Amino acid sequence: MENIELIKRISEKYNLDYKQVEALAGVIFDEMSLALLNHEFIQLPKVGKFFIKTRPEKSTENRRGQDIRVKEKHVIHFKADLELRKKLNPKSRLSE
Repeated sequence: MENIELIKRISEKYNLDYKQVEALAGVIFDEMSLALLNHEFIQLPKVGKFFIKTRPEKSTENRRGQDIRVKEKHVIHFKADLELRKKLNPKSRLSE
């Protein structure tokens, strides 16, 4: 689902002005982006959590067998809420 679809669905479901929902969604997503840029943890109830992991610098070989150095990098990770995972995979061991 894209941002526009989400905004439209919320504005129709709760009978809210589209422009106001669009502005609020923009603020929420901007704040989430800023939090992640500051390496802050974001937890959304019934959805999951977003967090930053740092991959350390490492030495490896490329396809030609040459030694190369991969710089440290930061990556965003998402872990779905347990209840959401259970609903997505009802026959898995999570639902036991």
